Amino acid sequence: MGEDDRYKTIRIETNEEVGGAYGSLLHGPKRLYISEKFQTIAEKLKQALKEFDYELLEAERINKLLPFQVKIPTLYREPGDYLIMDAIFYWED
Repeated sequence: MGEDDRYKTIRIETNEEVGGAYGSLLHGPKRLYISEKFQTIAEKLKQALKEFDYELLEAERINKLLPFQVKIPTLYREPGDYLIMDAIFYWED
């Protein structure tokens, strides 16, 4: 529910947008920040998840090193530096 990062790739010669991405990985400073404007909906969402036995992920838990060896084909982190988050929210670059 936090803020995200957005990126654009622009061809300098033509000023044409040729790619881009956005995401909300939990390692950034604003990832779990929920503005006052959205506090009510955040609380309602938490309650709804709790009613259906979903556990909220805590940044402190999922930002720990993955406790086993694995190969994740990503450019985002070096092998051996994978976090629990990388195994849960895996995508290939």
